[in-house]
Amino acid sequence: MSKPLILAIATSAVLLLAAAPHGAKDAADADRVVAEAMAEAHAIEAQAEALTALAWPAGGGDPTVRAMAKEKLILFGQPGMAALWKSLITVKPSDKADVVKTLLAEFRQLTGGLPPEYLPALDDAIWFGTRESRRIAIPEVARFNQEGPVLSIIDAAMEDPEILPTAVDALGRLGDPRGRFFLERVLNEGKPGVREKAAVALARVGEPGRAVLKTATRSGNKEIRLAAIRSLLPVVTVDDLSSLYEYTAAHAADDPPTAKAVDAAAARLEKILEATRAADSASPAPR
Repeated sequence: MSKPLILAIATSAVLLLAAAPHGAKDAADADRVVAEAMAEAHAIEAQAEALTALAWPAGGGDPTVRAMAKEKLILFGQPGMAALWKSLITVKPSDKADVVKTLLAEFRQLTGGLPPEYLPALDDAIWFGTRESRRIAIPEVARFNQEGPVLSIIDAAMEDPEILPTAVDALGRLGDPRGRFFLERVLNEGKPGVREKAAVALARVGEPGRAVLKTATRSGNKEIRLAAIRSLLPVVTVDDLSSLYEYTAAHAADDPPTAKAVDAAAARLEKILEATRAADSASPAPR
């Protein structure tokens, strides 16, 4: 074996031996700092707040301590969630998205139902959040199909157009009629891509959303008409037959495959209508 190779191996071994104790000491020190902070806090709720203070300090903070504090928060249970909710308001804007990620991670660890703090915390993450924290919180809150966050989502999207696609998807998932007018505005004024998302969301709002889509099929803008009619087709009912016929009569040239799909939907609905009328006529007249 050559001397340079022996020297290289020996140097690597020395570096590894020097690095290992140092890393272990860092972890041990971080564990001590976290343990001392929790011990000084005494009560469970105060311990959780002490952990949030270590995880997202006003200054820079030690990265190892911050990481360890977050790990403990994720496993801390419901008191940890209450502390995270508070910290959503107080931490630096640059830390808000990280707090929301930790909140979601803690929720995944919980058992026994939905904690009362979770959805209000997500709502505050939208209301007081940054762009990135909103992008995390909005889809999560929409999973629960609660009415509360609708207005917060709309306000956030109006304040920051960059989260508009995320907000529109969430409003469609929530299916709350209060989102109708905002989605109508996005359909008529939004950019391509978001406009189509708004049409799909309106189709999930029920009758109020279908009414907007039927009106939009008569728009002077071809792209708006197509977005509206394509989103209307999956939810169309016999009450919408006249809108289908009006569209094909006036705008069949917009897109031949779409016009063909509209004709097929109208034919299917006509059969349903005929069957309903036949059943009604066969029923005995009331005495």
